[in-house]
Amino acid sequence: MGFGNVLTAGKRFRGEFGAYVKLKFNKTVAKNIDLKSKLELFSNYINNPQNIDVNAEALFTFKVNSWFSASLQWSVIYDDDINIRDANGQVGPRTQFKSVLGIGISYKMKNFKE
Repeated sequence: MGFGNVLTAGKRFRGEFGAYVKLKFNKTVAKNIDLKSKLELFSNYINNPQNIDVNAEALFTFKVNSWFSASLQWSVIYDDDINIRDANGQVGPRTQFKSVLGIGISYKMKNFKE
């Protein structure tokens, strides 16, 4: 077992030359519901410029009452340079999905004078 030792040499940096676009959208959907979203697109001019990398995210936050809050988040990632093995053993670029549900409890602590 290696503790801090390099077992195999590898690259730590990958540079790509291309076009990058980032779009953000924030909106209050209802009184206690906010939406934050972003879309990032990248095209590598050197290697397959027709294949556009996508990173998209949508986050809904809900203020239920003074104690409870909740959030829903969805993310989608596609990068044709990243190979993923599917359930059938095929290796290649795939679309990745992630969804997260968060529930929170908050309590505001105040300074009391005696």
